Amino acid sequence: MKILLISGMECVGKTTSIRRLTETLIKDNGFQPENGVKVPSRPTEDFKIILYKNDFRIIINSASDNIGIIDSFKFFFEENILQGYNILISSVRDDDFYPRKDFFETINQLSQISDFTLEIPLAKTTRRGDNLDIQLKWYEEKIDSLLTHILECQPYNIP
Repeated sequence: MKILLISGMECVGKTTSIRRLTETLIKDNGFQPENGVKVPSRPTEDFKIILYKNDFRIIINSASDNIGIIDSFKFFFEENILQGYNILISSVRDDDFYPRKDFFETINQLSQISDFTLEIPLAKTTRRGDNLDIQLKWYEEKIDSLLTHILECQPYNIP
């Protein structure tokens, strides 16, 4: 299993980036959600979902804010592991007062067969005023392009 982590402090766009990536995997790459689960309509609403295409499975988790949420993801991961996972995509918080250490301990327990992990850090945008929307759109497009490119290339190789 390969792991792709989207990291950063609160309100930097981890969940919305993961949501846009999930939508791209569904719309442009032909992946389908298992069990009819839908991506939430609100861009900032956290979610867990498994996408599949043929026998290729991606488990996606957008929240890692506290130990309860991490434990909930662990349960979801273990409950659906029967067919295995090719890729795990998750958010992870920065190294402050959030339970980053607990998250990585859980990931290490779950991913005994993991052979590659990449962490993409996100940052806050500081531009204000009339240019914010233009700058934010540029930033989101570049993040989306980067994440898509990473998943299409080695070692992830999404079909």
